[in-house]
Amino acid sequence: SLLSRENDPANEIFYTALQRKQREIQENLTCLEATRKQIMGDILNLEQGIGMLDYLNQIKVQLVETGLKNILFLRRMMNSVDYAGGYGVYFGRLYERIAAEKLTRLGSPLTIYHSPEYDPAGNDTEFAIPIAEKVRGSRDLPGGLHAKCVLQGPYSQLTSVYARLQEWMENKGYELSDSPYEIYLNDPYQDISPENLITEVYYPVKKK
Repeated sequence: SLLSRENDPANEIFYTALQRKQREIQENLTCLEATRKQIMGDILNLEQGIGMLDYLNQIKVQLVETGLKNILFLRRMMNSVDYAGGYGVYFGRLYERIAAEKLTRLGSPLTIYHSPEYDPAGNDTEFAIPIAEKVRGSRDLPGGLHAKCVLQGPYSQLTSVYARLQEWMENKGYELSDSPYEIYLNDPYQDISPENLITEVYYPVKKK
């Protein structure tokens, strides 16, 4: 009970730890369920005679010009444990600073992936939110030519989007000119089902 927790600090510490572990387990269950649904969809496609190449070709790629953004950022090396813990803690720090300093938010949160290939030992990852003000800890995210895909669905499906973008670049004679990034159009604090998540993936590109 609340009274027993207040009378015994050890109980309060244990209660808080259990709550945190419960949230971690729930987050893992949500990720596993999204992955299970993705696998079921892949199996269904194969059973219906839809090959992986056909499936990837259904993902639309647009060639777009983007403008320069001023972003408030937090950059760190992320390992597999960090990724499993979720991005909320890093975006949370940025939102807290925006609120504390009364900064002006100009767009949706994004994640920029600077490592050329995934490495379980550590990946150079940047969390960012576009803002109006030039402050310490902000920088320009260059605009320019980008290959863009939009995903509506769980984040587990992003691997297919990246595969499609890689295939598109090879077929069209483009290559990466800078680090790719994801923009999350849903509010990260909004309670929303994985099927309704909307993510934009951008590949800065140039002709080979």
